Amino acid sequence: MKKLLFFSFLAFSCILNAQTLTYEIVSGNSHLGELIVTHTENKENQTLKINIVSNVVFDLFKTINLKYELNTVFNAGKFYYSSVIIYINGKEHSSTITEQKDEYYTISKNGKSTLYLKNITYSGALLYFKEPIGILKIFSEFDGFEKQVKRLEVNHYQVINSKNGQKSEYYYHEGILQEAIIHHPLMSFKLTQK
Repeated sequence: MKKLLFFSFLAFSCILNAQTLTYEIVSGNSHLGELIVTHTENKENQTLKINIVSNVVFDLFKTINLKYELNTVFNAGKFYYSSVIIYINGKEHSSTITEQKDEYYTISKNGKSTLYLKNITYSGALLYFKEPIGILKIFSEFDGFEKQVKRLEVNHYQVINSKNGQKSEYYYHEGILQEAIIHHPLMSFKLTQK
């Protein structure tokens, strides 16, 4: 019986591969919160699921608790679905859902739908687990559009937001994101793997 359980576990673990990364979020000298990324791959049905949860507390005239949750699904190496929900002080503030429909995608942001006609093979959620070697553009689940990727040096990349010109930097070790400097219109912050 023990051998049967062992071999069943071994077979299941070969099919399902999961990994979790935790990052500290800092702005200036202030610790704001953390970001947890879980990557689950099912080799049998060629599905990759990425869940990202961020919880940040900061003061901007009053204390703000900003939380977001991103879920992205790839099937056979192609982007299939994502949902992004942002909460401010416990109340849903915005949501964006991107879904594959035949040869295109629908993006529903706060109830307004648009079409995205390009093929998506790399998205922002992959930046944590898959160094963007040879990648020139990524699809942003948050924004619903492409961003340019520029390699600055070995294991060091820049992601450029074409809408506002903001440039963020990503640093890798053995394919895993170690640190990122994110520039956002509200504030700049740093992610560091714990």
